[in-house]
Amino acid sequence: AAAAALPAVVNITTMVQHHTIFGTQLGTSAGSGFIVRDDGLIVTNHHVVSRGNNMFVTLNDGRKFPARYVAGDPGSDVAIIRIEKAKKKFTSGKNWIIVFAQGW
Repeated sequence: AAAAALPAVVNITTMVQHHTIFGTQLGTSAGSGFIVRDDGLIVTNHHVVSRGNNMFVTLNDGRKFPARYVAGDPGSDVAIIRIEKAKKKFTSGKNWIIVFAQGW
C-alpha cells in the first residue's frame, strides 16, 4: 500500500520572511503533502504554507513546480494548495479518505 501511495506524496517548500530586531531575514519552511486530484490539488498542513511566499512542490521523481495557496483552516492545521500551470495529469492517491480528529 505504501509503494502505491508514494507517487502522490510531495515535498513543499516556501520562502518565509522573518522580521527581527536585525531587520528582515529570509528563510524557508518545508513540509509534506499529498496529491488528492490529478489536476494538482494537494492537502498539507496549514502551518507549512500559511506564512510563505514563492511556494514550490517537489514530486517524488524530483520534478519541481510552483504552487499557490487555495484554502486552509489554522484551527485544524489543514491547507489546500494547487500546482500552478499544470499541463499534465499528476499521480494522485486513489480512494483517499481524509479524517480530521481533535482531542487525540
